[in-house]
Amino acid sequence: MTLKTLDKPSGTSQIIADSSPLIALAISGLFTHLPDLCGEVWVPQQVLNECLAKEGVPGFAEIQKLAKDGIIHVHSDFPESDEMIKGLSHLLDPGEAQAIKLALMYQSVLLIDEKSGRSTAKSFGISVTGSLAVLLKAKKTGVIPSVKSVVEKLQLHNYRYSKALTAQLLEKAGE
Repeated sequence: MTLKTLDKPSGTSQIIADSSPLIALAISGLFTHLPDLCGEVWVPQQVLNECLAKEGVPGFAEIQKLAKDGIIHVHSDFPESDEMIKGLSHLLDPGEAQAIKLALMYQSVLLIDEKSGRSTAKSFGISVTGSLAVLLKAKKTGVIPSVKSVVEKLQLHNYRYSKALTAQLLEKAGE
């Protein structure tokens, strides 16, 4: 996997997010900076439900507050009978399926970390980025002083990145 920079295509006003990167960015303390780093953040209702499934888990309070305050824009889910949703549900979790459909509908960048979800989104021509690209942008714009410390914090919460990807990230961050 190659780390891509977070560059939104021109004309794109929002980024569609899946639950895993939202939780990772909440854990890392970058959640409130997400609109500045990525633009408007939209999530399907299913993704928000996944993020808020268990009160008290890392990121819960931050995500709940930003959704309540309208910082995260919540989009109604597509019906389960939708042909694309039905097809994707055999491959992905419900939040990923909804996020991919929403990103395709609005021709938006998709913020997603899971390999299968990224691959599926790319097969539809959707531009994808992940939480590590957001970390890199946060470092380059001065929001955080160190990518390495944030990656270590995420690893304490069971986020796993390959050694090669981590080394590439740290090299791009100048660490």
